[in-house]
Formats: sequence, C-alpha cells, structure tokens
Amino acid sequence: DGATLAYARKLAAPVFPVPGMRFNDGRCDRQGRFWSGTMVQDMAAANPAGALFCLDTQGRLSAPVVDQLIVQNGLAWSPDGTTM
Repeated sequence: DGATLAYARKLAAPVFPVPGMRFNDGRCDRQGRFWSGTMVQDMAAANPAGALFCLDTQGRLSAPVVDQLIVQNGLAWSPDGTTM
C-alpha cells in the first residue's frame, strides 16, 4: 500500500555485469551485516555472473566478496560465526 512505500529506500545499486540480473537471497550475520547474492534471472541459462555482496552496518555495499556464482540460496553461518 502507499503507506508502506513511503518508508522504502534504495540501499544500493550495484552495476550488474550482464542484463537481466537481480538480488536473490539475503541474511544478516552475527555482526549485523547484511549478505546477499545476485543471479541471472533466467536460471536455465546457468550463467555464473552472480556474486555475493555484503552491506555493512554503516550502509556501505562491498565489492563482490565471491563471484562467478550461478545462484545462492539459504545463507547460514556456523554457531561461532566464523564459517558461512
């Protein structure tokens, strides 16, 4: 509804390497950083143009932390937070 859109704001606008890409799954780590991956919309293409990004607690988007991904889903960390 209109009230919800009043609070929306763009957090980041990375330049995608190929057309037809989008962010897929994302999750916060124990340090409060938001991790999210990108993918080519057409999954049948199996194009490894996706990457994993990190939005830090100050709102800065990292360069790709990992690249050449087809699709990433279900991010999770070890109980001590040292392994993704």
